[in-house]
Amino acid sequence: MANLIPLSPSFLEGLRRLAIVARRRAGGVNAGERTTVRKGQGVEFADHRGYTPGDDPRFLDWSAYARIGRPVVKEFLEESDLALTVFVDASASMGFGTPRRLDVACTLASVFCRIALARHDRAGIGVIRGDQVQFLPPQRSQGQVLWIEEALAKAEAEGKTALATALARH
Repeated sequence: MANLIPLSPSFLEGLRRLAIVARRRAGGVNAGERTTVRKGQGVEFADHRGYTPGDDPRFLDWSAYARIGRPVVKEFLEESDLALTVFVDASASMGFGTPRRLDVACTLASVFCRIALARHDRAGIGVIRGDQVQFLPPQRSQGQVLWIEEALAKAEAEGKTALATALARH
């Protein structure tokens, strides 16, 4: 069983101020509060640009057209959510060290998920054993931190892990 390293209340409070930065555009079916630099059909106005044939006429800014004499189109910032999944290796090699590698990995997984959930993103985990993944899908529910930490606490450092095979299946 993994023992999550106790985190102080001040450390947990500091997590709320952190943000996980996505290396690629956050995408998903659920719009979230994360505003991407990608321009699209969001609600937050970004900029004007000159009209080009084929642009949606609904986005023409008629008042700007009246002022400057040429058609311009409104652009908006697109909102999307981030779904974070943290995978933890639960092989026998993770049972060594003080504190054990598995305990550190599970604690870090919990911390990353807490950050994502505090930012109103979805978070989930995958505990890899052998070539199987015990998967808790990303959700944004209030009980998700408890479910994540419960699943992490059940992780045991045993056997071999075929990371590439397990991740390819997932």
